Amino acid sequence: MKVETKEAADYLYHKDYYLALKALYSGVNEQKKLSVTAATKAFDIPVMLRASQWQGHEQQNYAGTRSPADIDGTSISFNTNLVSNQHWLLSVNSDWQSQTKSTHGAPGSVPQPDGAWDVEKRNRDEEQSSMVQQIKMQYSPESFILFDNLSGQIFSGETENENKVNDLLTRTFLNVQERYRRYESNETFKESTYGFSVDMDLWTELNGMEHNFLYGIEGQSLNHSRTKERNKIENGKQTYWSNQPFADASTDSFSVYISDDISLSDNWGLLLSSRYDRNSLTPEQTEISNIKLEDNTSDNVSSSISLSYDPGEDISGYLAYSQGYRAAPYDKVYGSIPHLFAFPPFEIIPNSDLHEETSESIELGMRWQWQDLDIAASYYYSQFDGFIDWIEVGLRMSDGVFERQFVNIDSASSWGGEFNLDYNLTENLDVQFQMGWVDGKNNDTDEKLRTLTPLEGSVSLNYQYDNLRLSGLVNGATEMTNVTTCVDSRTGPQDCPAPAGWVIVDLAAQYEVYAHFKVNLSIKNLLDKEYVRYQDVAGTSGYQPTQPGRTFSASVSYKF
Repeated sequence: MKVETKEAADYLYHKDYYLALKALYSGVNEQKKLSVTAATKAFDIPVMLRASQWQGHEQQNYAGTRSPADIDGTSISFNTNLVSNQHWLLSVNSDWQSQTKSTHGAPGSVPQPDGAWDVEKRNRDEEQSSMVQQIKMQYSPESFILFDNLSGQIFSGETENENKVNDLLTRTFLNVQERYRRYESNETFKESTYGFSVDMDLWTELNGMEHNFLYGIEGQSLNHSRTKERNKIENGKQTYWSNQPFADASTDSFSVYISDDISLSDNWGLLLSSRYDRNSLTPEQTEISNIKLEDNTSDNVSSSISLSYDPGEDISGYLAYSQGYRAAPYDKVYGSIPHLFAFPPFEIIPNSDLHEETSESIELGMRWQWQDLDIAASYYYSQFDGFIDWIEVGLRMSDGVFERQFVNIDSASSWGGEFNLDYNLTENLDVQFQMGWVDGKNNDTDEKLRTLTPLEGSVSLNYQYDNLRLSGLVNGATEMTNVTTCVDSRTGPQDCPAPAGWVIVDLAAQYEVYAHFKVNLSIKNLLDKEYVRYQDVAGTSGYQPTQPGRTFSASVSYKF
């Protein structure tokens, strides 16, 4: 599925100019954000400019004990339609974003090569920036045998993240001598990307049946680089060293796809699709952390078929079979990543032998529409070959750090379902109910997977009258009982801890003062409940991050 964003010409439909302002306050991270969108014509060419600026803090836990972080960011987007007519659209897009985060709180202690040192003072500054450029083209000929519409793009982008930490450390020896140490680190991540895509669609009639063809080709190349530099100053002596948590590498991907949506009759449809994917990882070095690195290449052909029945009312449904493919990701193949602040501390080591993950899935879905009632339900079952997950390799006796590595599980399965209900109680009032869950296991060991979710659900009540909309939402999840195994250095393997079930209440209101002016208000976690989402702690032990307590948010938008 491709998501299309608005072009400059879309804002100027039957208008000479467009101007919109939006102000937002989010209590979740105390963020204040101001956005401006403007569009006009320059030399009869539509142009659009959007700018946003925000300030706030990093999201806190329930108790507010995380080190406070100040966030300041800016983003600018530009779009122009160089050619825009009945058959052609040629546009240029440019997006730039920059954000800084400063943290001045300090942990109690940090690990050093000669043991733990207390942190007297810490300054941490993180800078993130990204830039993306696109040239997009759309062509709709009056008549052409190969396609009705063609869209294509070429793009390039750069992302950079720099994280600087400056610690003043102290340590007392023999309860007498107090020593000080200045410890500085600078971690950088850089990624550049460029690529292209071409998509075409064609409607035709064959043997009395309508066919909607979609087909295309796309390619992308990425270059990854991560470094970590460290500097220690103690007793007038300076020591400098550097390492790489990830090997410098490149990722090249290429895909070709085709699908055919066939109308078998007024009520029956058949969707056929197939695609070819190829992914290549190439390291720029031969080893990292004394572990040999090699090229990692995979390709795959995956297909799907879906039969649907839709009379337009009453009962409709579908039955689908699909094949999936997931290439071995760069960070899991070439990463050597220490997590020394975790409990227990661990390090992820690289695995050049990690290969692709493939799957086969069957999904059944049904929908019933009757008067003001709309009910939908679906169930799926997936079988994985080479499922990608991490395992405990062992305990490194030299420093007491557990080693983990991403590997391929020979066979795994996953299943789950969703249920949705929408009922219009009156002309102005409706109620919606949703619930779903995901289960699964490692078929080789019967061990539960870490990607599961407990039974989750929500009930919302929505009231709409004239320009006012009021909503109440109850969200919740049951306690997860199907947990995997965690390894504890003291007690050995045991069930990973799972947070308790939880229920929270949210409220929201939207009022359209008049056609160009809207106001939104919301309260998250109205009853100020402390809770932990299972997805945030799945397969881990120790620290359990809580979600924020009661927060307020508001926004106003005005279109001139």
